[in-house]
Amino acid sequence: MLFLITLSIILGIDSFVTCFSVGVCNSTINKKKALVLFLSIGLFHFLMPLIGFLPSTICKSISSHNLNYVSAFVFAFLSLKMIFDGVKSMRTNRDCNCDDNIINLSFFKIVLISFLVSIDSLVAGFSLSISSLSISLFTVATLFSLSSLLLSMIGFYFGKLLNIYFKDYANIIGGLTLLILAIKFVLL
Repeated sequence: MLFLITLSIILGIDSFVTCFSVGVCNSTINKKKALVLFLSIGLFHFLMPLIGFLPSTICKSISSHNLNYVSAFVFAFLSLKMIFDGVKSMRTNRDCNCDDNIINLSFFKIVLISFLVSIDSLVAGFSLSISSLSISLFTVATLFSLSSLLLSMIGFYFGKLLNIYFKDYANIIGGLTLLILAIKFVLL
């Protein structure tokens, strides 16, 4: 059980970092939209290990490395755009506000973010399904879901708190955290 709890926390760190970036850059997000983001991330972290538990013949067709590269590309693009906007606003001495088009949480962006940060849960679910551990599928999915939900909430509100103190650097801080996440997807 300790192994599963540790694994679920490790898998939830992507959610923490992503929601931290959203929180630091979007101080005007309403509570309803933030709740939808958290629940979506939790739902995807519940569903992806279930998909990973499917028979190995089905799951072998899913290349986790290709999905990781897609995730890395999306997060790298967003991070570079945010860093560029932050440096540009600092040079022109205007208020640094994150680009609403980048962090505006439309339904599509919420689903995309949730999918991208839960790819590791798919791979972990598959790995656990072929391991010799006797683990309940529902237990694994629930732990992954709760951990990512909680860590995304903590990350978001920690980001909002930092926005208060480092508002002028919000784009750069958010962009750097997403860049770290993109690099993690490529390396692991």
